[in-house]
Order: sequence, then C-alpha cells, then structure tokens
Amino acid sequence: MDPNPEVLRWLHGPARDLNLNAYFSGFCEQLVQADLPVRRAHLALRELHPEHLARTFVWRRTGLEMRHFYRAHSPTESEAFKRSPVKRIFEGAPPIRCRIEMKRGKPEFPLLSELAEEGITDYANYPVRFRRDERHSFSVATDRDGGFGDPELKALEAILPAFATQLEVLALDQMVHTLLNTYVGPSAGKRVLEGTIARGEGKRISAVLWFADLRRFTELSEFLDNDALIALLNDYFECIVAPVEEGGGEVLKFIGDAVLAVFPLPERATAANVVCEVALAAAEQAMENVMALRGHPASYGECPVRFGVALHVGDVTFGNVGSENRLDFTVIGRDVNLAARLQDLSSRLGNPLILSENFVRHSKRDFVDLGEHPLKGIAENQRAYTLRPSADTVVGSNPRG
Repeated sequence: MDPNPEVLRWLHGPARDLNLNAYFSGFCEQLVQADLPVRRAHLALRELHPEHLARTFVWRRTGLEMRHFYRAHSPTESEAFKRSPVKRIFEGAPPIRCRIEMKRGKPEFPLLSELAEEGITDYANYPVRFRRDERHSFSVATDRDGGFGDPELKALEAILPAFATQLEVLALDQMVHTLLNTYVGPSAGKRVLEGTIARGEGKRISAVLWFADLRRFTELSEFLDNDALIALLNDYFECIVAPVEEGGGEVLKFIGDAVLAVFPLPERATAANVVCEVALAAAEQAMENVMALRGHPASYGECPVRFGVALHVGDVTFGNVGSENRLDFTVIGRDVNLAARLQDLSSRLGNPLILSENFVRHSKRDFVDLGEHPLKGIAENQRAYTLRPSADTVVGSNPRG
C-alpha cells in the first residue's frame, strides 16, 4: 500500500481550507480510500491551556467524536492516561506497535484490552512533531485479520510530516483563540483577531457594568499562607465569573481581587431591560456562591469570605489603551469610574449589592433607596439602591465590611 500520491494531493489541495475536525476526519477517510484498513484513528493534540493537557479526537468509520481533555497540573490525573501509549509518546517514546491478536496475558496498556473487545487486531501510535519541537500523538487501529502490513505502516509514517504541516497551522489557530479568550475574553479576543489592535482604537457601547471586590483582602493575606490565599482567590473568582458568563456577560479583567465585567446592551430598550434582569440575577447567584465559601478554611477565625458588587448602566469605550508596545483591551469612561466608586460604597454601607439609579430605571424589581452619597472623583452625589430583602435572599446578610 502506498498512500502518498492520493493523500498528498488531498493534503496540498482541499485539506488547506478545512477546520480541525474536518481535516482530521478527511485525512482518516483518505487513508481508507488509499487502502489502509483503518477502523479507528485517534489524535491527541497537546494544548497550551490553563486547565488541560490535550484535546483528543477519535475517528471511526461511523464518524468523528471529540472525546475529552486530559487534565494537566493535577495529581488526580487518571490512571488510564498514566498507563496509556499517548502519555508514552508525549514523553518522547518512538512509535509504538502492538499486534493485539498475537498478544497473550495482561497487555502493557489497558487501552489494548478495550480495543481487543472491539475486534481490533493491530494498533500503531506515532509521534506527530511540530516545528516548535512539540510532540503529539496519532494512532491507527485495524480489525483486519493479520493486522497491518509493515509496508503499509512505513508508508503511513512517511506521510505524517505532511499531515503535521497543516495540523500545526490549525492547532496554532486554536491555541491563539484559546489564549485570547482566556486572558482578554471572547469578545475582546474576537476584536483583536479581526484587526482592532491600533492604540486608541475603540467602539462606543452601552452596557451593564459589573464591579465586584473581595472584602478585607489584606487581613486574609495575613491570615493565610500564599498557597491557601491563591486557592481562595481561585474559588472566589469562580463564584463570580461563572454566573457572569452564564448570563452572557464577559469578564474583562481581574484587578487584584476585584472583577470588572460587562453585559453589553442591545439597541432596543425592552431588550436592555432583559439584560439588566439577567445581570441582577447573576449578582444574586454570585452572592449565594460566595456565601457557600463560608465552609472554606479561610472563613474560620476573624476573616470570613465577603464581597461587594455594584451594577450600573452606562456608556463606555471598548478598545485599546496603553503604551506603544503594551496595550490593554478594556472599557474606559466616566461610567466605569462610577461603577467602581459604587462598589466602594457597598463597603461603607455594609451592603453586598449596590445598584445605581440608572440601573434601577431598567428594572421592575423591588428596591430600597439608600439615599444620595458623595463618591470620590464624581462631581455630583449619587443615589444608590439595593434589592429589598426577602425571607430567602442573601442581600443584606453581609455584615459591615
């Protein structure tokens, strides 16, 4: 079997316009059309990701599925992965060939027992190398009696560098999207990729501005060692970020222990009211989540976990600010400052939720008028509100501070 002419024509032609899923599926189908008897193929792409080591794809003749991510940086890494040929390939092993139908006794890799139950007779796993000396894993398996022929696998191995060329481009594109989404947010990341990168370039938007801050962080820093403090911050941020993202908002930045997020408003006023209700519901959920952190070790002693959040509706510029060589994609404007000062007010008033007058205008909920208050850097006093407490709400349950 010599797959090179047929498959190479495909790799250098139609394959160049495909996304990652279609590229991998198409490659496997091309191998079958070139008479390589593949029943199952597996691709494990290592990722530059804060939570995961690799994304895996499994192709069968019935179609493609993206299975799961192997977890990275975790002591709870599954035993199946620890004893897998994929891990061995990642760590620098040469190609792994396992003639399953000829094996007797307990197999070296637990995966082989699973494949044997599927009727697989032969398995081969190859390192796929990128230019940055990264190693990824590509395997093929067959159910043909007698397995693969040695010339067939040599021909496959010879074509893998060409397969890796386009695969690296697609993996890099995916990595860029992942990192931008992780560090600047999906909306900002999309704008950067679309070319909104000039310093000072921005777009005027109306949005619900969300500003949250952890209380008594200095005291927590004294009470906890660094590892425990980082663990607490991660738990706290998860309490805040999850409701924001589930509600369609976007976290723009973490400022120390503070969180700045936006819920962009559509042009229709009625839809703006809906967005405000969603943002308020997200704030309520965040407060419930933080209350649940009272069981965290940091909640013992004199420093229970508390926070405050302010919601305000205003107009901001969403774009690039910074120096010539170091830019930040963020929101700026008077209304951002107002939201931050209202959050400060929540600490002074001992109330975890503060709402601006402009936000309240867009909601039909029942509010308590907290009166007018001077805010640092804001010329006029601002009227503040909070939700009227009910028997089952956490609003107002937060002591001063």
